[in-house]
Amino acid sequence: MKPDPRAHNDPERREAENAVKISLKLARALNHDEPEKLEWLNSIERALSISTKLGDGARTDALEYLIPVVEVKFPWLVPDFTRLASTYNGRDVE
Repeated sequence: MKPDPRAHNDPERREAENAVKISLKLARALNHDEPEKLEWLNSIERALSISTKLGDGARTDALEYLIPVVEVKFPWLVPDFTRLASTYNGRDVE
């Protein structure tokens, strides 16, 4: 399944994607001296990258899986991830 070309034209999704990217960079900066948290951030970023290449369905599934992980490890990132998830397929993700 290819990514939806309309996604690049969706300003809400683009804004949510950018918010997640910025939040992940901030989390990396704040946790630069904690190897375990950096490894979690690397895993989260890899999952997002791979799911983007696989299409909207994979991205939605990845976000549904990642949100509980993010909630435990980086709770302040949850609103950005939830907002991004809501831009995919119109599904609410908790």
